[in-house]
Amino acid sequence: MIIDVHVEVLVELNPLCLHMYCIPYFPQDNMKEYNITRRREEIWSTLESEEIKETYGRHYLDSIYNSIIKGSSRYPSDLTPVTRAIRSGLLSKRPRERYPCGSGAEFLLTLYPLLPVWVADSLSASIGIMPRDICPAALEQQ
Repeated sequence: MIIDVHVEVLVELNPLCLHMYCIPYFPQDNMKEYNITRRREEIWSTLESEEIKETYGRHYLDSIYNSIIKGSSRYPSDLTPVTRAIRSGLLSKRPRERYPCGSGAEFLLTLYPLLPVWVADSLSASIGIMPRDICPAALEQQ
């Protein structure tokens, strides 16, 4: 039995020998700009001390989130392949180690072990949405 809910939970009902897996619900507008911006402001306002804010700096946080907003258009809003992969893993008698989701994922999983580490790292960096040209404020001052 698979149930789509808002909480992450794995409940084993041992007396009845039943297993119930709860798959977290991911709203499809999670990667919308207004949600990303709201999350950025929430993180900045909840940092515990001024020392942490000075160490990282507002520019660092803004650059990361701007990069996420810019890169979010590259990712699909339809999460059906992800939920299918989770369902396959849960229902399989012999689950696989990895369940690639989306176009090209299977190819990359096959290709990565064959590449030299530096090439695989470069490929990962080029696909990722995290900026490579920024650093925290404390490191910029050194």
